[in-house]
Amino acid sequence: MAFVIFGTTAVIFAGMKFGYQPYLDKKIGVADSALKRLANSLSEEQQKNIFNLYSQLNNISDLLKSRHRALRFFDFLEKNTLKNVSFNSLNLNFKGNTPELNILGQALSFENLAQQLEVFKQSPDISKVILDNSRITEQSKNKVVSFSMRLVFKQ
Repeated sequence: MAFVIFGTTAVIFAGMKFGYQPYLDKKIGVADSALKRLANSLSEEQQKNIFNLYSQLNNISDLLKSRHRALRFFDFLEKNTLKNVSFNSLNLNFKGNTPELNILGQALSFENLAQQLEVFKQSPDISKVILDNSRITEQSKNKVVSFSMRLVFKQ
């Protein structure tokens, strides 16, 4: 019985070693030569353009996948922004699973800014509201309150 098992194992090993391995080596060689022919048929400039196109397509794919995530933040701002407050710049960061929205904006007064901060603090979507900076600036001969803040969203 042991002799039969040993013999079967030896035949399988020999078949793999002398039959299947050379077959695989030949297939690898064919694939390598095809790849070299393809690389030689394209100029360095064409290879660079193809790589850049692939990178751009990959980035677009990532953007489209995350688009639905970003849309939720615009919906939030649309529903929770007071009429006397406007935003000049938005920067959305995903640190791990905790989204953070950096906002530069303007309010007509400090009272309007305080009311906006309170609206954000009361939102069940927000875990933290951070006012980084606020100051009175002049815009078109009118004084406004310019500010920067961060909104940390719940996961």
